[in-house]
Amino acid sequence: MTGLATGSRISITPTAGGRTKQQIPVTSCSPISMRSGSLKRPTMSVNTSAPRGGSFFLSPVFILFVAALIVFMSLGIRQSFGLFMRPITMDLGWGREVLSVALATQNLMIGISAPIAGILADRWGAPRTIALGGLIFSLGMVIMSQSTSPTAMFASAGLMAGIGLGGCGLPLILSVVGKIAPAKTRSLW
Repeated sequence: MTGLATGSRISITPTAGGRTKQQIPVTSCSPISMRSGSLKRPTMSVNTSAPRGGSFFLSPVFILFVAALIVFMSLGIRQSFGLFMRPITMDLGWGREVLSVALATQNLMIGISAPIAGILADRWGAPRTIALGGLIFSLGMVIMSQSTSPTAMFASAGLMAGIGLGGCGLPLILSVVGKIAPAKTRSLW
């Protein structure tokens, strides 16, 4: 059996490129490794600082700018739906409850799909997951613009847009920004 024992520390050392590393105490009970009657303490490296050097496209300023742009576009579109409720309902001859149910479902789908997007980001990487969320959100907006029935509006504005926003909305964007922010200024970003 291999693993970490309570009270052991994960050894983290400096690496090339100026990245810093720390020692992290292990506080939960885990299986341990026994070798000749002694406790083996495994080590693990964890990067705790932003990458240095390299391309402008990997710089914290550029990533912060792109992250803000993604949030402005996705949540800006979502927040403007209230302005168009009356024209949409009057033009299509629906009551306001049809669009209200679709937008309420969108909020629920954001909450349901955000943890799933986090799992996908761990597996595929955040950029691909954000791109997939943006694609689903965009398809939802295109289908919403062509909706002539309450069912199509519910499926596009409610389900598709909600799932897409869960993938390209704040939770995933904030995790990306948190990873690139320098440790000293992380609370200020």
